Amino acid sequence: MGRYRIMIVDDEQEVRQAMIRKLDWEALGFQVVLEAENGQDALEKAESVPLDVVLTDIKMPFMDGFTMGKHLMRTHPGVKLIIFSGFDEFQYAKEAIKLNVVEYILKPVNAQELTQIFTRVRESLDEEIAQRRNIARLTAAYEQSLPLLREQYLSALIGGNLTREEAEVGAARFEPAFRDDPYQAVVMFHMETHPTDQPAVAAELLPVSLQQLVTDRLLGLCHLETILNPPNLIAITGWSADPSESLIGLAEELCAQVLRALGTTVTVGVGRACRNFMELPGSRRDSLAAVEYKAIAGEGRAYYYGDLQSVEWEPFDWDRRREERFLFAIKYGTQEQIDAALEELMSRLDGLQPGDWSYAAGLAGIAGFVFRTAQRYETETPRDGILWSRLLDRNCPLEKAKEMLLNLSLQIRASLAQRRNSGAKNLAEAAKQYIQANYQNPDLSVETICSELHISQSYFSNLFKQETGKSCIQYLTSVRMDRAVELLRTTDDRTYLVAQKVGYDDANYFSYVFKKQFGISPTQFRK
Repeated sequence: MGRYRIMIVDDEQEVRQAMIRKLDWEALGFQVVLEAENGQDALEKAESVPLDVVLTDIKMPFMDGFTMGKHLMRTHPGVKLIIFSGFDEFQYAKEAIKLNVVEYILKPVNAQELTQIFTRVRESLDEEIAQRRNIARLTAAYEQSLPLLREQYLSALIGGNLTREEAEVGAARFEPAFRDDPYQAVVMFHMETHPTDQPAVAAELLPVSLQQLVTDRLLGLCHLETILNPPNLIAITGWSADPSESLIGLAEELCAQVLRALGTTVTVGVGRACRNFMELPGSRRDSLAAVEYKAIAGEGRAYYYGDLQSVEWEPFDWDRRREERFLFAIKYGTQEQIDAALEELMSRLDGLQPGDWSYAAGLAGIAGFVFRTAQRYETETPRDGILWSRLLDRNCPLEKAKEMLLNLSLQIRASLAQRRNSGAKNLAEAAKQYIQANYQNPDLSVETICSELHISQSYFSNLFKQETGKSCIQYLTSVRMDRAVELLRTTDDRTYLVAQKVGYDDANYFSYVFKKQFGISPTQFRK
């Protein structure tokens, strides 16, 4: 088993070095990979190297150990936090308990005590890893397919394709957030896409951005599950009281918010509230019918099915089970899963023979669906015409047709993968542009950037580092330092003014970061 990685945090270098010298870290199964001078310095360094243990003092300039620990627990929840301090006070003990500190060590510390402590910590880490490995062997395949399975269950539930027993088994397995709420309703968000649209974010990011906006607005008001199937987002909501009146207002608010934030139009259909999740298919049909009402009343608005009393409207059924499973396989599955989903899709031709018109019609329907999927995801198929004509040949053997459609399906998957990669580059570039425009703001953080881009912090942090080679904080610091150098060279501004202009409220901390970056203070730089 490899050595566990430790960061030691103390504002005195002598103390850090003494801690390093006191123990044979390698023999104990640890490696000191980082040192930090204060809590702020520690948080920035923690972004660059995976850590298992942080050993920190409490009293430090710029940011104390407890404040650093609170931030660290949010961003690195698996890290073991060990406090060493000269303060034996109840208040400190209470703070340590709140942070789930694994050890609280009073100075001075001898080598024997430290050895015992880190032996316990290593045993705890060993046990956690062993448990994770055992569980991982059993659950890897399940976890890989869990998002797809969960989405399939929710789609089947609201599509009315499950028996009560199947629905209840799935509810126990996936624990949808709305399961125990007395009122439930389906809301359909349909993104309107037109050639003239000028969205505020890249087109490939719009569905995820819409999902984030809807989630941010509705969470806290109701229990929520979402199914993303561009250009549609289905929200399954759970409420403690009948939401019929308030939900249409929220939907109208979201229409306006999406237009402002994303620069695109969304039409919302609100289904009727039901009292049992087995009634959700009816609410879904209502939401689809309400969305379809845009053909009469116009796009970019919210419609409640209960208000469409005088209109007889038959919604188009978008919820074909086999086609949905095929789409899910293309988006999330392996080649084997795509093959299986296509096989199921083509099972509608069972019993039919090549040469029969019924066979040709069935194959044309399947091929048309796959081609529409390719068009939807902008898959480049230079031989479309030839492929289409071959598939329309009523004498085309079933296996040959399946081979051609599988190849096209794999092209669709490759196109999606390429778009995701392109989307990642666009997202990183958007973040860099936002930092360049807002580095002067002292409150600028990873959290504010993610809020602006409507994306989760964990996903963004990994993506940004992959694309740029730096953590977001490192990039922000480099932007601020480059600007500070420019101001120091071209203006007579005092150091505290330069600090404020590049986003630092604390001039001392600015000087500290500058010296760490360039080896000299801002004052020395000017000489």
